[in-house]
Parts: sequence; structure tokens; C-alpha cells
Amino acid sequence: MSLKLFLIRQKKNTGWDTYDSAVVAAHDANVAATMYPGTPDGTLDEWDIETGAANDLWVADPKDVYVEYIGEAADDIIKSVVCASFNAG
Repeated sequence: MSLKLFLIRQKKNTGWDTYDSAVVAAHDANVAATMYPGTPDGTLDEWDIETGAANDLWVADPKDVYVEYIGEAADDIIKSVVCASFNAG
């Protein structure tokens, strides 16, 4: 079963050094809303968890993520962040 592609966006953290959006490959919109744009597989790594950086770079609550279905992923695509938009400062 192929994954779906979703555009995920957030408007809570809008300053420098934040992710504003990403395209992710996920099974459904609920999974897409929980993905973190800062890692290839969309999961938080130890540094992000320990320092709380993910909350400053993205959002802590999936309810703050806007999810839009944009299409079907190719059969060989795995759950991942396809591309992300980072506002470097």
C-alpha cells in the first residue's frame, strides 16, 4: 500500500530558525500531523527531545499543524519528510 503525500504547515512559531512547512509521506493525515520536519524520517531525535529544540523550531502539539492532502506517493517511498521549508536567521 503506497503512502500519501501531505503538506504540513504551522503558524505558531514564525520567527527566524523555524520550520514553516514540509511535504511528508505518511499513511494518513493524523500521522502527518505528528511528523517533525527536522529529521529525514519525521521523528524527533534525542537532541531535539533533550533540549526542547523541536518546540522552538516547529510546534509541540499536532493540533497546531495544518494538514493538506496533495497526492499519492510512489510505491517505493517510505514514511519520510520529502522536503521542508526552514527560515534560517
